[in-house]
Amino acid sequence: MKNEDLEQRAVTALGSDNVSLNELADLTREAETALATAYTAVEEARREGVDPVLSPDPVAARERVGAAEFSYARVTALLSRLNERCRQVAAAERNAKWEADYGRVKDERDRLAVELAATYPQTVATLLDLPARVADCERECSRIASMAPAGERRRLLGPELHAKGLTGFTRDTPSITRDLRLPDWKQPSRTAWPPERAREVATCEYPYSDRYSANWWRAGTRNSS
Repeated sequence: MKNEDLEQRAVTALGSDNVSLNELADLTREAETALATAYTAVEEARREGVDPVLSPDPVAARERVGAAEFSYARVTALLSRLNERCRQVAAAERNAKWEADYGRVKDERDRLAVELAATYPQTVATLLDLPARVADCERECSRIASMAPAGERRRLLGPELHAKGLTGFTRDTPSITRDLRLPDWKQPSRTAWPPERAREVATCEYPYSDRYSANWWRAGTRNSS
């Protein structure tokens, strides 16, 4: 009777498209317990069935063994179907979760792609003005230094050195505006900064020269030697 109730509930669950994995797991555990009980019943029926003392009627004994084996076979088949349905529902739930996750990440990817395509060129266009003006001012500071009257000790450091409170650039303190590289959005193999015409300016040596640092006097010493 107990197995019949389990079978009815299991058959109903197996035929439902909305059955949950938890419900199937509960039924599977019940079926596993019922299978163990059915196996014990089969062993007991066989043991008693072959004993004429315990089972004087061979026909009844045979029927009892057959019924026990039949019950065991039905629970085995039911458990197999429950396990298979569990795998199917678990896979469907994983797929549904993946689909939702895929959709969420895709939406974020698409949003960022649009934002990047719109923002990067605008940002580069905004940034290009400042390093260009810094480079122009660097050249002007260099020109002023080169034209300083004899005995004039004042020198103008470039805008970036002045902003950082440095007297010169080194490997550990490189120039941001000089070393800045901004790939062109439409032609990534080229740079929006430094522009092609400004590459020599961007890589020139004056930021590292003593002439444009606190040790400017050394440049004069070397030039006179």
